Parts: sequence; structure tokens; C-alpha cells
Amino acid sequence: MSTNFEILSHATNASGEPYSVIKVPHTDPKTELLLVNDEWSAESLEYFDLVVGDTVFFAYASSYLNYLITNEVEIIPQYGNENGPISKKDQDVRSIFEELYPNREIIGLNPLYLNNDGGGMHCRFQTQPKLK
Repeated sequence: MSTNFEILSHATNASGEPYSVIKVPHTDPKTELLLVNDEWSAESLEYFDLVVGDTVFFAYASSYLNYLITNEVEIIPQYGNENGPISKKDQDVRSIFEELYPNREIIGLNPLYLNNDGGGMHCRFQTQPKLK
């Protein structure tokens, strides 16, 4: 990510203007051990070569940048940790968003139930412009 930051920090847009690159922390890894049960689809079992009773180490696809922009609010991921629903990193990211969107309400939501299938808030709700 440091290399990407360096490249983008020196890049310009089509008009020759530099980009404003903002560093946002990466989430802490979110993992879980799952027991394969009879609710798993036959396709998933076959694809991953699993049988009921197997244990799977599952890593959630998590990111602070998979957030939702609405007309009036920004809904951002807040993952929490073993100490509570909002971690220090969540608070730091919230501060970044409050600075970027000063006239909008920032709402934190734990998106792990969305990340479970590999997506996040923006992936699931893909904001669309209003058609005239």
C-alpha cells in the first residue's frame, strides 16, 4: 500500500492537477472458525471439497473504504473489537470521514453480516443517481 500511495501522490489527473490522497487505516483481520453443516449448498461443498462436519477458517472481506454515500448521510463501517462495539481505529476512521464530509451525518454500522458473502455496504447497495 505504501508503494501505491507514493505512485498516486505524484500522479496527476487529465488536467494536470495532483490528486489528493488520503490515508485510511486498514481494518484489523476479522476471522472465524465455521463448522460446515447441512445448510451449506451442495455446490459450495463440491466446489470447496468439503463435507458436513469439516471446520473452515473464514476470513471476512473487510474494509473501511466500502462505505455508503446517501443524499444526507455517510454510512461507514465500524468493526469494533474485543473491548467493545467501537475500536480506537474505528474512531480514527470516523474522524477522517467527519473531516471529508463536514455537512453530513456520519453513521457507523458493523457490516460483518454483509462481509460474510464477500461484499460490503457499497457493494450491496450500489448507490444510483436519480433518473430525471
